[in-house]
Amino acid sequence: MQLKCIHKVFEEDQLRVLDLAQRLNSSLPSVSRLVERLVKSGFLLRKIDDKDRRAVRLSLTLKARMLLEARQVVRNARFARLVGALPTDNVAQISNSLESLIDLAERNRPAVVPNAD
Repeated sequence: MQLKCIHKVFEEDQLRVLDLAQRLNSSLPSVSRLVERLVKSGFLLRKIDDKDRRAVRLSLTLKARMLLEARQVVRNARFARLVGALPTDNVAQISNSLESLIDLAERNRPAVVPNAD
């Protein structure tokens, strides 16, 4: 759950604790305790929201960013080994299919709605 929490804050910097609880489908008290542990462990920073003094915004520390980066390096290496074991023709087919999928996704991207915050 701790890593999931770190990922959510990475995806949405300055996330409020209440919003994090909703994203994690968890109760506010349990997420507050989780956040407290991550702050004490040096993975999260808390900041009082300038617009709403009752709200707390979360951001990642350098330690958390380095953890995520290290995990990404391991995943990339694992993926490269798997792809390297495939025949060249299969790699080309996968590459072409992914390019088509990306093109389709970009053409069907929903309009961006500005955040009211």
